[in-house]
Amino acid sequence: MRTVLKKFTWSIRDKAAYRELLDDLVGFNDTLEKILPGPMQDFLETVLPATACASSNESELPSLEEASAQHAFLKSQVQWTSSVHAIGVIPRGTQLDEKTLEKCDEIGRNKNCYLAKRSKDKSNEYLLVDWSPWETASKERTERMGSVSGLLGESKCKELRLLTCLGYLEEQDTRSQKCRYALVYDLMVGKNSPSVIATAPRKLRTLSQLLENFKTVQFPPLETRLLLARSLCRAMLLYHSSGWIHHDFRSHNVILVGGSAIIDGTAKTYAADYQGLNMDELFIIGLGHSRDEADVSLMFADRKAISKTLKQQRRYWSPDYLLSSGRQRTARMFQRSHDIYSLGCVLLEIGVWRPLESYTWESAYDEDHTKWHKRLLREEGKLRAMCGSRYTEAVMTCLNWTTSDIGTDVQNLAFDILLKLEEIMV
Repeated sequence: MRTVLKKFTWSIRDKAAYRELLDDLVGFNDTLEKILPGPMQDFLETVLPATACASSNESELPSLEEASAQHAFLKSQVQWTSSVHAIGVIPRGTQLDEKTLEKCDEIGRNKNCYLAKRSKDKSNEYLLVDWSPWETASKERTERMGSVSGLLGESKCKELRLLTCLGYLEEQDTRSQKCRYALVYDLMVGKNSPSVIATAPRKLRTLSQLLENFKTVQFPPLETRLLLARSLCRAMLLYHSSGWIHHDFRSHNVILVGGSAIIDGTAKTYAADYQGLNMDELFIIGLGHSRDEADVSLMFADRKAISKTLKQQRRYWSPDYLLSSGRQRTARMFQRSHDIYSLGCVLLEIGVWRPLESYTWESAYDEDHTKWHKRLLREEGKLRAMCGSRYTEAVMTCLNWTTSDIGTDVQNLAFDILLKLEEIMV
């Protein structure tokens, strides 16, 4: 108390000195803001405090939601985290009837992802149907799909890059006793805003589709690729900070949107950063096996499932994941560190602007996935020449990730990977 009283007395007796000190502090803060690039300021103001809130103890989340009421981003992130941890009531997603949907255009060469319309609906509202591969039928898997679709149907902050889920589909094969599931998304982008109504069909492309033309089209500028990389990295950070795992992150599951929209009754064309697509309007799908990390992984119900999995998925999987899945059979096989490895693969594709599918897949990679990992690391020189050292360090950190410690994963992803991307100035 004596110390506090002395300081208080000094501030009253020597107002001039006190005012001068305050002016110095204000000047210092203003200078610091000017030094930091725009994206870095945005990161410090939104994503970083949101991560701190979401990573807090679960018992503190209700009070954090009240504290963040004045900040829409923080409030949305805390609410999402509460839903992931089932602190709030998560409404179960609606099981839809496939017969009520009419299939339209496929998204790229992936026949399991396509646009659809409601059979009896004459409006221009299009839906996105995203099927997961066939797997062994189980009641637990059906329950998990209902929970995931319900969570994705809730309101979310933009930085999560998730579409609103309307429900899920289930298809069964009685012969093989296999089943598959699909999440059905609403493509009315901007629906939460009363002044924005998306027209359909909008131009949709997967990141994988854009990368396929790397030999024939001009590469997007570096600043455009950085914008894309930062958005994906931020989304992954927010998933992990809330205990959420994607489980199938790859360029095939990144959707980019273009075309036009109706704003206040007037047609508006979105900024076409690359091939008529707005690189800042992207969404992440492929969430059929996403889960809270505390839950048990259900992706592989039998030991032979990995060998039957599509090669395009294995290109993005960590060697550690394939090893633990095939031999150790741990209850929580897929962890955040494996998601980070997949993120590194996608960042590598964005950096060199070339899909992983374009690299020759040798038979030796099937037997030893670490050889495929070493093949990807050989791209470091090309990546450094095209994107610089900071971007390359971020990618290599992802690809060389070996720890499975949850707390360390989140912390290092925020400060060792994302900050490298945010600091890059073009």
